[in-house]
Amino acid sequence: MTDPLIQLDDVSVAFDGRVLFQNLSLRIDIAERVALTGASGVGKSTLLDLILEQRAPDAGRIVRSQALSRHGAVALVPQDAGASLMPWWPVHANIVLPLRIRGLREEERARALEDVRLRVDPDHRIDLNAHVSHLSGGEQQLVALMRALVVRPKLLICDEPFSAVDADTRRHLRSVLVRLTGPATDASLLLVSHDAHEVFELATRELALTGTPARLEPFPPRDLSTQTVYA
Repeated sequence: MTDPLIQLDDVSVAFDGRVLFQNLSLRIDIAERVALTGASGVGKSTLLDLILEQRAPDAGRIVRSQALSRHGAVALVPQDAGASLMPWWPVHANIVLPLRIRGLREEERARALEDVRLRVDPDHRIDLNAHVSHLSGGEQQLVALMRALVVRPKLLICDEPFSAVDADTRRHLRSVLVRLTGPATDASLLLVSHDAHEVFELATRELALTGTPARLEPFPPRDLSTQTVYA
């Protein structure tokens, strides 16, 4: 068995006097698509904060592979994409913001922008010069996805990415996530979703966060040959 991309070992977290996790463990492998479900308030956001290094566990350890050591190796598409974007900036500036933070030159940012647009929005659904505030919720979600993917992350975290999009955009987003994660790219996906259909269509492994303190329960293995294959 190869080394994991990231592994949480016996992690414990207390929050406002409540033990949220106690001896919780999670492993995500390279090129794996993992779906995480769970009721509101069970601790999904806290678990994401641990993975994103926004919070340290009170006990236990988190081991990250060398692939996750570089800047931008973990990227997040938040549930409320619009709130995470700069509404007074045009689309192109929002997408390349992580590259500006890393100090890439203008020509390097331009090449990366063209590359991510080709991968996510080849039909030019979105005007790169439009301001984010003029876009629909689904278009903002696509912009947030391009911003996450422009750094070519090894682990892409999507927190309820389909909650504010129409059916056509939802199908397009599913197709993009399947093409740009998994064995073809060696990038892993952690999908947080309440939608059983989306979980079934996208994930190769499903986990439920449940209980107090919360624990991770695996779903029974299933026949992945029945999953939809997106072009």
